Amino acid sequence: MNTQKITLSILLSILLFFLASCSPTPDPESVVKSWNDAVNVGDVEAALEYLDDNAVITIVPPPAGMSGIFTGKEQIRGWYEGNAALNGFNEMVEIQVNGDKVNWTSKFGMDEWREIGVESLDILGEGVIVDGKFQSYTVTIPPESLAKLPPPPN
Repeated sequence: MNTQKITLSILLSILLFFLASCSPTPDPESVVKSWNDAVNVGDVEAALEYLDDNAVITIVPPPAGMSGIFTGKEQIRGWYEGNAALNGFNEMVEIQVNGDKVNWTSKFGMDEWREIGVESLDILGEGVIVDGKFQSYTVTIPPESLAKLPPPPN
């Protein structure tokens, strides 16, 4: 009788441990939406939680005076903090998921652009999300969208 109770307790403990360790990984679309929400409210720490520690972000074309490549959370933090300071806002238009790859189109704007009459620029994004975290993503501003902004000073 005691042997059965002990065996049942052990099996139940193993089952509970297994179930606890198998928490579902968020789907890539949910990750993109939650990450975007955090970025939009300027919550840099929350946005960084959706990135792998060694994530790489690429901005095409690169911002003036920068390489456009940000590697690791500390470099990315600086980029996110700059966008937050300018009240950057990214409105997702469409998200497509294919396995761990995600593509999106969005409209990105910031105070600096609004002051010169440009509400937003069209953005194309593509990323890789593994285990609920961005491994990398690239955002591209198409030339026709970039043409809305005045050329950078020399």
